[in-house]
Amino acid sequence: MKVCFALIPLLFVASVSAENLSVYDYNTGRYNNYGVTRNGKNTSVYDYQRNTYLNSTTNGNTTSTYDYSTNTYSNTTKTGKNSFSTYDYGTHSYRDTTISQNRKSATVYDYKTGKYSNYNW
Repeated sequence: MKVCFALIPLLFVASVSAENLSVYDYNTGRYNNYGVTRNGKNTSVYDYQRNTYLNSTTNGNTTSTYDYSTNTYSNTTKTGKNSFSTYDYGTHSYRDTTISQNRKSATVYDYKTGKYSNYNW
């Protein structure tokens, strides 16, 4: 699920027009693949690894996401030009995401574990 936390802010700041997105997780050393469909403020993401959908709606600086595999919501708020804070209602935890200036990588800090994760796409 951590990769998804990097993905939602990416969709927030970048004009991802690709139907498919591959995100490299440096912690696991593998790619995670997603199918992306955008319709205005709504985004549907199919997570091929977990065989499930995530649906997001953006309103202002906040994106609300529903994860069908866990039946939980998360809210991602833009806190700076390339920085975001996500609260996951399922795990009751916060994560901060920073997207690189070239918008090709992200660093996620998980407050629950105290660890950083890095992703590239």
